[in-house]
Amino acid sequence: MYINIILSFLWMSASHSVFACAACGFADDGTQGAYLFTAGILTLVPLMMIGGLVWWVRKKFNSNEDDYES
Repeated sequence: MYINIILSFLWMSASHSVFACAACGFADDGTQGAYLFTAGILTLVPLMMIGGLVWWVRKKFNSNEDDYES
C-alpha cells in the first residue's frame, strides 16, 4: 500500500516541467485577454449572486420587523 504511494510521488516529482497551454493566460496572442476576462466574470458573478441573496434576505427581514412594530 505505502509502496504505491511512494512510487507515485517519486514518479510525479521526476516528471518534466511542461509549458502552459495558450488558454492559460500566458500566451502572447489575444487569448490572454480572453482568459483574464473570463476569469473575472467567473469570479464576480457568483460573488454578486451571493451579495444579492444577502441583500434580499436583509430586505425581507427588515420589512418583517417593520410589520411587527406597527
